[in-house]
Amino acid sequence: MPETNTTQQTIVYGSGRKPDAAVPRPGVKLRKGHVAIVVTDPQNDFLSPQGVTWGVVGQNVTENRTVENIGQLFSLAKQLDIPLFVSPHYY
Repeated sequence: MPETNTTQQTIVYGSGRKPDAAVPRPGVKLRKGHVAIVVTDPQNDFLSPQGVTWGVVGQNVTENRTVENIGQLFSLAKQLDIPLFVSPHYY
């Protein structure tokens, strides 16, 4: 069995936990007044145990703490006075 790096970040996919993709860190500095948070299409059908797709995506949403992370973004935006935009989807 190949060795695994236990310090590497992982992400949960439908097929199981895998190493997180390395994201380049270009050295961008965020400055108040020049940054906003945009949340696109947060649907209950995907984010709630009562949603119709929960049986397909629920494990990933739970293990990746998606709802908690979105909530943390909302809280930090309010705390730090960062503009927050939510683009809902209606059908």
